[in-house]
Amino acid sequence: MILSGLMPISEDVIDKIVITSNENEESVTLLKLGSSWTLENQKVFQNKLDAFWAITSYFEGAQLTSKNPESHSKIGINDNQGVSLEFYVANYLQEKFIIGKWTNDSRLCYFRNPGKSEVYSTECPVPADTIFDTKVSGWQDPLILAIPKNEIAEIQYIYLNEEFNIINNGNDQTIVSQDGNQFAKWLPLNTIFQSFSGLISNGFVNKDDSISIQLKDPLATIKIKTMDNANNKSVTLKFLEFDEKNYYVYIAGSPTVYILEKDIGDLILLKKSELID
Repeated sequence: MILSGLMPISEDVIDKIVITSNENEESVTLLKLGSSWTLENQKVFQNKLDAFWAITSYFEGAQLTSKNPESHSKIGINDNQGVSLEFYVANYLQEKFIIGKWTNDSRLCYFRNPGKSEVYSTECPVPADTIFDTKVSGWQDPLILAIPKNEIAEIQYIYLNEEFNIINNGNDQTIVSQDGNQFAKWLPLNTIFQSFSGLISNGFVNKDDSISIQLKDPLATIKIKTMDNANNKSVTLKFLEFDEKNYYVYIAGSPTVYILEKDIGDLILLKKSELID
């Protein structure tokens, strides 16, 4: 027996998703604005969203696993267990499910409609709590920025006691400062450009702490000016000390504060003396 008769819950129909833990009431709300999905005014991590839609597309036609309410607790699908998953259209509830436990042995997602005893299952190649994540950080995109070298016209470094610009001339780069123009070393500059082509964080700061962090003076400010015909806009990065292993990083004008490994940050936060021949 398979599940049939569900209201449409595909991405082209749904405009709001609410995922809530039935155990601790931790919750996230994903909203569709235009063609983009957002969480707290930030874009949702697209790879995770793709996996979410791939799995929920198999809810219609899922296999009946059990009709016995006594089995609900074993697979974590009682009313006070698992995760509540709600799909909305224009603030009207379209469908609601309780998502149960996932095990490495079965690699199945178990779910049922509240108030009904029938439990259905569908294949889940990754843990259910990864796909049906109730943590805000789990849906945030870890990518800080991705600007290829050929789109960068200039990079301005601003430290407390030093300021200089890197002019990208294509095959070579020039350092411009109050001391005049100097040729840049290839290796450290190449590392900086590679870092900016795909700068990935290893965590996020919660919303309340992000506000206070952005009020502090930065350790360094890096302004990346892109070419006139570039796909990416110019951005300003702010770096602050976090601990001995990490930096805080945020893009000016964005509420998100990322955590960046110090080993990666140190390859970017170079002084002029480290960049010139």
